[in-house]
Amino acid sequence: MSTIAHFGAFLLMAVVLWRFRPEWRGWRVVGVLVALAIGGELMQGLGVDRSPRLLDVAVNLMGVGAGLVLGLLGTRLRHAVAPPRGPDSEGMDP
Repeated sequence: MSTIAHFGAFLLMAVVLWRFRPEWRGWRVVGVLVALAIGGELMQGLGVDRSPRLLDVAVNLMGVGAGLVLGLLGTRLRHAVAPPRGPDSEGMDP
């Protein structure tokens, strides 16, 4: 897989996990994605014609970081534009 594809795949995973798994936000998402970034690359060492590369791990981790930043910014922007709704929200009329 190309370097851009590595970056994009991990960026997308980070955004999706941040957006659609709110109970995982924080260190849980970071831990899962870092484990996938490193573990996925180490798994390539099990193949006959593949070998793990430190550059790919770095690219994967940069994708994770960029995706988490985008996810965080998206969450903050969404809350700034439209505050969360629900029974526990402040300012709701009875």
